[in-house]
Amino acid sequence: GTICAYYAAVRRWPLRRALMCGLQLAQAMRFLHHSAMNGGRVLHRDLKPDNVGFTKSGRLVLFDFGLATLWENQGEESSDDPRKLTGQTGSTRYMSPEVALSKNYNYKSEVFSFATILWQLVSHRRPFSGMSVLAFEDRVAQGGERPSLNNDWPKALNDLLRACWQVDPQARPSFADLVPRLEAVIEHLPERKTTSVA
Repeated sequence: GTICAYYAAVRRWPLRRALMCGLQLAQAMRFLHHSAMNGGRVLHRDLKPDNVGFTKSGRLVLFDFGLATLWENQGEESSDDPRKLTGQTGSTRYMSPEVALSKNYNYKSEVFSFATILWQLVSHRRPFSGMSVLAFEDRVAQGGERPSLNNDWPKALNDLLRACWQVDPQARPSFADLVPRLEAVIEHLPERKTTSVA
């Protein structure tokens, strides 16, 4: 099943489990962007909870590559250079501003989408709930509105989400940078208290 299919269970997840799920997704995206294709990157282009599932053993699986594309290096052009691809590809509430506005974009657009999924996992809320496509373009893509952060979450987690949601794609971390930062957030979570019986 997917995150959405198990949403009732996901909403009961403690922070550590939600972050571990997010870490597995980040690791999968790191593979696509940095290891899957020699001399290029695989862009999923429809990163959303409906396309994230679990095996019976609980291992996260990313699927539905129907909109995926291979991002090949083109001569001396940097692999970071934005290119003209199909705009508004994917699901609106998880789109980066540049994709929603049909601007040129690169693989960093998926970092924005990932952060929105991670926020949903840890907040137990749907991002931009009830917002129309036009409102999303106006308030999020152009106006800079982002999901609200919780001061009870680790500061490093909030800082990471803010970094992933930067308007400038080049200011966002890559998944190669993001994975160790998320690992550090998990490592520094306080241990859960256990109740002893006398």
